[in-house]
Amino acid sequence: MWLHIKKYCIILCTLFFLTSCFKEDLSKISDNYTWEPDVSVPIFENTYYLTDSNLPVPFTSFYPNLNRDITFSKDFDLSFTNLFEDTEYIRKLSFNLGAENFFPAELHIFIDFMQNPNVYIKTLEIDPEINIPAASINNQGEITISQPFVQLIPVNIDDEDIIQNTDFIRVLIRITNREISDEIIANLENYYCDCSIGIKAELQVPIN
Repeated sequence: MWLHIKKYCIILCTLFFLTSCFKEDLSKISDNYTWEPDVSVPIFENTYYLTDSNLPVPFTSFYPNLNRDITFSKDFDLSFTNLFEDTEYIRKLSFNLGAENFFPAELHIFIDFMQNPNVYIKTLEIDPEINIPAASINNQGEITISQPFVQLIPVNIDDEDIIQNTDFIRVLIRITNREISDEIIANLENYYCDCSIGIKAELQVPIN
C-alpha cells in the first residue's frame, strides 16, 4: 500500500512541477515573432569597366591627364514597399556591400536612394575615410593581387522618405589616387571592379 501511495505522490509532484514550468514558459511568450536572418539576400551585382565611366575617350589620352576623379554609375530597381509586405514590421535594415578592386587606384563607393532616375532622395552613409586600396600590379601593368572589400551598412528605417519613396538605387564608384605609368595606360581596358549588394533585415511580425 505504501508503495502505491509513494507512486501516486511521485506522479502528483511531477505533474505539479511540469505545470509550474509550463506556466512560467507561457508567461514569457511574446505576441510578436522576431526573425533576423544570418545571411543577406543578393539584390545587385555588377562589373565596372572604364567603358562604364564618365571618362572621355580615348581613355589613353584622358586617364593620365584628367584633373578630377573618375566615376562609374549603375542604377537598379529597388522598392522597400514592394520588397516587404508591410514595412512597419522592419526593425533593422542594412546593406551588405561587397567589392573587389582590379584597378591600380583607390576606390570609394556611394549608394544613392532615388525616387526615379532623376529624383535624388539621399545618399547612404558610408564612412568617407574608407577607401578600397589599389590592386597590385607587376612591371607590365598586369594585376597580380586584387583588393576585396566587405562592409555592413545600416539603413535608417525611421527615415520615411527613404523607406516609402525609394524606387531606384544608384551605385557610384569613384576612382581616386590613381597610379600613372606607360604600363598602366597600356592595360586600361583590362582593369575593372566587381560590386555586389545584399539586403539584410530584422522583422518583428505579430503572431495574431
